[in-house]
Amino acid sequence: MRNILCLVFLMSFFLAARTQSLDSALSKMATTHSAEKVYLHYDKSSYYAGETIWFKAYLMEGIFPAAQTKTLYVDWIDEKGTVLSHTVSPVVDAATNGQFDVPAEYKGDFVHVRAYTKWMLNFDTAFLYSKDIRILPKEASSKKTLAAVTPSLQLFPEGGDIVAGVINKIAFKANDQYGRPVKIKGRLLDNKGTALQSFSSVHDGMGSFVFIPQAGTNYTVKWTDEKNVEHTVPLPQAKVSGVSMQVAPDEERRIITV
Repeated sequence: MRNILCLVFLMSFFLAARTQSLDSALSKMATTHSAEKVYLHYDKSSYYAGETIWFKAYLMEGIFPAAQTKTLYVDWIDEKGTVLSHTVSPVVDAATNGQFDVPAEYKGDFVHVRAYTKWMLNFDTAFLYSKDIRILPKEASSKKTLAAVTPSLQLFPEGGDIVAGVINKIAFKANDQYGRPVKIKGRLLDNKGTALQSFSSVHDGMGSFVFIPQAGTNYTVKWTDEKNVEHTVPLPQAKVSGVSMQVAPDEERRIITV
């Protein structure tokens, strides 16, 4: 049905082009027939042959959750372009989940994932979701000695930037080189070495802390991993102007502070 609507609109678009500008026609099409986007979140970043790839998918239409699409299609493709499996997942509230069992005798270095909805097929294929999932050598899984864990910490200012003089919420995520979560604890320090805030991961190596940065002051995060090894990560420089945003859950709604 949506394909027919798209065709009808395109016909009306060419007819209306005589009386209206190209810009206004494209603006109308973008507003009334927004392209959909899909993102897949996996339980790990790499897998061995014989393991199951679990994923959760999120669908957006413009800047809003997709309301009309009810089905997500995912193609699992080997290195030679052969489709290993074609899975279909029902979409509820703009989200869905699923899994794919990597063949036990799979010899490739990666599995290519292509995800899309029927509505997305009306647009350029460059906008389809596409990702290569690393498949580790099978013999590596049988080794008794495991590689040393190399943890890392990512910092995410809520709203995108750190803005001086106002409350800023900094989310963080700690994981190892294989994408597995790492439990951490740490402190926020200014350029004089004064501890301003302490924090620890809440779940899956993730958490957050809040503080009010001052213009011209550099901040660093000192944190320790599960083996009590200390690491240091600098915070991005605070901007003297900009927008700071915080989102807080409150029962059945979300409170957004800007």
